[in-house]
Amino acid sequence: MKHTVFLLPLLFMFIGHSHGQSWSYKDGENPFDGKYKSSHVKGKGTEFPYNSPLLYVNYFEKSGAINIYIGACGYAGCDNNLIYVKFDDEEPIYVFDVTSNSEKSVWFLHETKDATTDYHLSVYEFLQKLKKHNKVYIRASSDCGSNDMVFSLSGSTKALNYVIPDGWMEEAESSRVYKRYLDLISEAITYTNDNKHEKALEVYQLAHNLVPEDSIAIRQIAKTKERIAKQADLEEELSQENVFLVKFTSNIYQEPSPSSETIVNIPKGNIIEVSDTSKETRRYYYVKFGEYQGYLLKSALEEK
Repeated sequence: MKHTVFLLPLLFMFIGHSHGQSWSYKDGENPFDGKYKSSHVKGKGTEFPYNSPLLYVNYFEKSGAINIYIGACGYAGCDNNLIYVKFDDEEPIYVFDVTSNSEKSVWFLHETKDATTDYHLSVYEFLQKLKKHNKVYIRASSDCGSNDMVFSLSGSTKALNYVIPDGWMEEAESSRVYKRYLDLISEAITYTNDNKHEKALEVYQLAHNLVPEDSIAIRQIAKTKERIAKQADLEEELSQENVFLVKFTSNIYQEPSPSSETIVNIPKGNIIEVSDTSKETRRYYYVKFGEYQGYLLKSALEEK
């Protein structure tokens, strides 16, 4: 089900001009997490008593992890928690999944796994937009209600550059792209399994465009083109009047009866040719399969 946000622009009108906070940052260390760097900014909320929410971006040296969360914005222990995000006057409203701490006092942002959502945003893309824009609107929503907030992005670039180590953003983006690449490969395989080779080729090509140097898509594109060519040859051959596709494994018999001698077994998917129409019966064709000839049930063949 697609997520719909009502009255978002209207609600943000009340708080859109009342923020003056700039980003701050620091480093620290504790026995549990080791060394870390933290940045945050205070925003404005519409839901009393959570009128001064805090947006955090933290980096932990030991794990190499970055977390993004909102504090002081409301209880996170209800069902169906979601975060909606809008930057400046951009049209998209992005959706994030949410986790919380044991006290249910903070809202951790995670890229949504909901495939029906129109607008996904990775951590990398979210951080890039925090640097690029002037303000970010955020709605914390659950079955218990919602709180609309706005945060200034003044000073965000300096703060985030301090917190996030050199190379982390590039590595995160590379990981995101490769994950998308593997997802496309998996999608293409499902089309191949359904014999939808043209669609599979299209998706493999999208994957190849994302990661041109990786061999998986290159090999699969070549194999899929071979399958398409074989399929075209098969269709051309089957267009002939007396050529049929065997739809299930069957026997060619010496006489038009299953009790007569079996000449050869034909696995499904093979092609046979009706070689002598004068010997056709109500239930059997007289067919040729390689060097073999004999009677084959008409019901074993794909209809034209």
